[in-house]
Formats: sequence, structure tokens, C-alpha cells
Amino acid sequence: KKLHAYFHDTGIMHEYRLLILALADELDEVGIALKSGRKSKYTKSIDTRLSKQRESLQQLRLNVLNSSNIDGFISLRHILDSIEDIAGRIRVLHQYTSYDKKIKRTNTDTPDPGTFVTRQHLDPKIFIDNLSFRSNIFRHSLRIALAALSAYTVGLFFPLGHSYWILLTVIVILKPGYGLTKKRNLERLLGTVIGAGAGAAMLFVVKDRTFILVLMAISMVAAYSFLRIRYFLSMILMTFYLLLMFHLLDPNDFTSILKDRVIDTLIGSALAFIFNYLLPPIWEREQIDEFMGRVLQDNQAYYESVALTFTGKPMDNVATDVKRKDSWVSLANLSDAFNRMLSEPKSKQTNIRHIHQFVVSSHM
Repeated sequence: KKLHAYFHDTGIMHEYRLLILALADELDEVGIALKSGRKSKYTKSIDTRLSKQRESLQQLRLNVLNSSNIDGFISLRHILDSIEDIAGRIRVLHQYTSYDKKIKRTNTDTPDPGTFVTRQHLDPKIFIDNLSFRSNIFRHSLRIALAALSAYTVGLFFPLGHSYWILLTVIVILKPGYGLTKKRNLERLLGTVIGAGAGAAMLFVVKDRTFILVLMAISMVAAYSFLRIRYFLSMILMTFYLLLMFHLLDPNDFTSILKDRVIDTLIGSALAFIFNYLLPPIWEREQIDEFMGRVLQDNQAYYESVALTFTGKPMDNVATDVKRKDSWVSLANLSDAFNRMLSEPKSKQTNIRHIHQFVVSSHM
């Protein structure tokens, strides 16, 4: 409103408006060119109009500048500077549509990628320090060893066919995190039951061995394709194709294979559940303070590095980028720890609301 009050009768605001509309048309042209896959050209008359506009602003300043409208002239200059900056960016966008190899990178201070890699030196002290129940790695290793030994003992002393499925189930299910182990256990158990039911129904209806072979190959490929991204679906498909495969090998032994697969998975899931409860990982409430402190330290270091530029000191771009990387990594670790806490039993969760506020504030 002040700018219009100062310069309404001069026409300069209208000229600014026309320049902005011209830049908007240029953006539309770039967008259409990118969408259609053709080359666009920058309207050079815009640069001429910008030069004339700066001359007009200078002339207007000589004619009507006084103590009451000096703030308005400063704002006009800033607006014109911004318009020129946008025009330069649009000019580069036009060049991108032509894949012009003459475009050069303006940032020549490219850091070495190795600067951002965190390296850990091997030290026997690390191994010794982890031989403690305060170490999640040690607890997980012990949990895996005891559960695997129990699974092997069950398979050794009880007449179960394919007892190695028990051992395999235990090793696959047990994870360093409590919530992940619980989720993986449920997915494997339900996936096995559903896959066994689907396989039994398929073999009851279909008798053509060629069709069964093709279906087995498809489900096998799909099972391993979804193993990393959809474990539940992968378990359904894996159980399905295993039943089809054993049926093709020995059609008379299908019922026992179906029973062994389900029973062995049930026993393995039960053992994984028991040892995940008896020897759980360190609860996140006991170590999340360390993650929060790390976030504060890294954020402070990054803030101090950036703040130095406002004191007139030269900025070390590489060091600042490394500190920014450290701050984001520590924030990601905190977010991951908080998500793990949410998957733990309610009785093991403390100060959820305050920790959530801290995580959100750190993101901001």
C-alpha cells in the first residue's frame, strides 16, 4: 500500500507488473517445452526492458526522492533486483530445454565425496566393550545363539520332519529390535498359514502337473522379489511354491509336508517370541537421551558454522556441509529410535509426547 501511495502516479508500479507477467509467460513457455520435449527460447527483449526499467528507476529517484519516500525507493530497488534474478534463472531453464553443453556449473568448490564418509577404525577395545549386557549387539548375539540352540535341540529330540525349518524360522525372525522381531514373527506365522492353505486348495483343485510347475516357477520368482519390501506377501508365496515343489517331487507325501511346514513354523515362532521376551533388546527409553544429546551437539555445531558467515569471516563450505550431514544423520538416528520406542510395549515407553515434540522441533 505504501508503494502504491508513493508511486501511483508515476506508472512504475504498472511497469513492474508487466515485467512480472512477462516472466510468468516465460515460465509457461519453459513448462510447455519440457512437457512436449522441444527446445524453448528466451525472449531477449526482457533484458532490454529490465535495463530500461533500471534507468527509469534511477531517473525517478533523481526527480522525486525525498526523506518521506526513501523507504519506497529501497523497496523498488529490491523488487527490481529480484525480478532480474528470476529472469536469470528462467534464462538457465530455457538452456536446460536445449541440453546445451555450454552450461557451466557455477559451484567450482566441489567437495571430495570421501569427506562425507564416516570411517571406523578397528580397535580390539570395541570388541571388549561390547561384551556386556549393556550392548545391544551382545544381547542380540546371545539371543540368537540360545534360540538357535533350543531350536536344534527340539528338532533333535522330537520326531519332526524337516526340523531345519524350526532353526531357519528362529534365525530369520529374531532381529536386534523388539518391534521388528514382533512384526516379523507375526508376518511369517500368518504368511505360512495362509500360503499353506492356498497351496492345499490349489493342489486339491488342479491336477495338471505342467500347470503346477508353471505356477510354482511364477510364485518362486515373486516370493524372492517381494522378500525385502513385502515380507508378509513373500512368506505366502514362498510357502505356496514350496508345497507345489514338494508335491511335484513326491505327490504321495504332500500331507506330511504341509503338516511339517506349519508345525515347524509354529514352533520356531514360539521360540522366537519366548527369547525375544526373556532376553529383549535394550529398551529405547534407556538410550534415547544419548540420541537427543547428539542431535543438540550436531545442530549447535552446524548453527555456529553458519553463524560465522554473518560476522564477516570466510565460510568453509566443505566443513559446513560435513556438519550439516552430521546434523541430519543424528536427527535420522533419533527419529529411528523414537519409531522403535513406539513399537515397544506401552509399559516400556516414557515421555512419548515430550520426545515427539523434541523430534518435530529438531526437524524445524
